[in-house]
Amino acid sequence: MTIRRAVADDLRFVRSAWLSSYASSDFAKLHTPTDVWARRDASAEYYRGQRELIEAVLARSTVLVSEEHPSMLDAFACFAGRTLHYVYVRQSARGHGHARALCTSAGLLDGAPVTYTHRSRGLVGGRIPRAWKFSVFALLLSPNAGGKAA
Repeated sequence: MTIRRAVADDLRFVRSAWLSSYASSDFAKLHTPTDVWARRDASAEYYRGQRELIEAVLARSTVLVSEEHPSMLDAFACFAGRTLHYVYVRQSARGHGHARALCTSAGLLDGAPVTYTHRSRGLVGGRIPRAWKFSVFALLLSPNAGGKAA
């Protein structure tokens, strides 16, 4: 497994995976009419707003990617300092330690507090370190956090 900083060509995968995987979250459900949600889809409002949010977060964050083979990205983590915005692992790569490796490389598994800003359905009930706390406000109130996305 190789962990590296994302390059411009990686960001299309990052944007697409983040947008589509978070579309099943409770947050997306809040912005989706019941009849649309019943079809297992999020609303146009979700896609429009989340797309803008992802762009803003990427502009002020660092993105690391994980790959077992150079031709396919398996996972990514987007973070700014001690704030973790999103971790995604491709379904076929889950259970192989990608999320742990990305968070370790980002310096987030050292026992110190971390704030995470997105809570997906896959995360609920998952193994989250005790020092980690969820806060959407960290996402909304820290426009100068972190560096630039690669």
